[in-house]
Amino acid sequence: MLIQIDNIQSNQAMYYLACRKGQLGDIENTFGLPSDVSKKKIESGSVALLDGSTLQTNTTDKEYVYAISNELNVDQVQALYLLRSYILSGGVLPAASDTSITQEFLEAITFFYRTERLAALRIVISLLRAHGNSDDLLPRVAVEAIPQILPDIPKFVETLLSGYTRRVKGSVPDKFRNNPKAAALWAKQNLKEQLLMLEVLFWTMWGYMACTGPLAVKIFEAAYSTGLGFSQANAMLLSDEESLQLQHDLIALWILVTIEVMEFENLTEALNNPGMTYLASNDCIKRLHELILSHTDSQYACTYLAWAFVLSRLSNNPAWAPFYESLSASDSLQISANGKPIHLQMLQTCLNPDAGLFQLILSLLTKSPVFVTAVAWRTGSWLSEPNVIAFRSLIRGR
Repeated sequence: MLIQIDNIQSNQAMYYLACRKGQLGDIENTFGLPSDVSKKKIESGSVALLDGSTLQTNTTDKEYVYAISNELNVDQVQALYLLRSYILSGGVLPAASDTSITQEFLEAITFFYRTERLAALRIVISLLRAHGNSDDLLPRVAVEAIPQILPDIPKFVETLLSGYTRRVKGSVPDKFRNNPKAAALWAKQNLKEQLLMLEVLFWTMWGYMACTGPLAVKIFEAAYSTGLGFSQANAMLLSDEESLQLQHDLIALWILVTIEVMEFENLTEALNNPGMTYLASNDCIKRLHELILSHTDSQYACTYLAWAFVLSRLSNNPAWAPFYESLSASDSLQISANGKPIHLQMLQTCLNPDAGLFQLILSLLTKSPVFVTAVAWRTGSWLSEPNVIAFRSLIRGR
């Protein structure tokens, strides 16, 4: 978003990001939660903004700030920011005495708020994508901004995974239960946030940090416990075409994330020097092995094949041979022991027409917005950017 501003300088971009680093780094509560401290600031009638300016609040402003804070469960000062941004974006304040119009206003500000939540995720995605890519403005800004916004990346990823899982498994809030339209809008927003959260996760894994064993296990557990995003608690509200497309996009992104966790590009080096990678923990490798072999439906076929490749590298490395044999002898395996190495048995399973591997790859490369720009445009995809090189390189090469 910042690169769309004409003639922006890196110090200006950093200033904008520094003012919002708390929001951008808190995916779960981007606009905070109501607090007594913020309420006192609003009551004082003078609120210092993050950019150093001061905003005066009168009685009418306070009424709307509290209404926004109560409706969206956000911090009162952040509610003031939302109100100010909404007006600057062309939103209109209704007469406070007209309750029917006030409800219309709350619906409008809710839509604006949800759009802002998605925008915050997209800014983080843009920074992670840009990190280390070139000498242009945004990459230089990203190198400086990301440590400020995300000072503890592993902890951030764990929070991201927890928030994602809660969204998949969480039920509709009580206040929407008797309002089917509002419940459906909430569920779809929830789905959009899941999609962008997976994009954040992918770009974090792609170019910013190595994946440790415990973190790799948490990623796979989140992926597989949610059916790669297709086991939605609110599935009854997500039967329209757009929602179904969003769920298919979740599957595509999870496939990319789970393959990227295996770090093919660094696999040979990691086998000799595991360092901070998932290969440093035998227990974590065993857990990944159990998870992958226990999920053989077609949507898991690409990840299943990718793991077979990892095992083939283990089998060919003398230092890993004893551990590889211990995996092959594990009671958790669901592949019959027929004398073949386990990775060859897995390969044979994938090549079986019933496994659906080739149908899955064909569908991804011809019908998914993740890989086909024309499909993304036609379906109005919510992806930040479709068909990027990083996606293609994992599935079909550059």
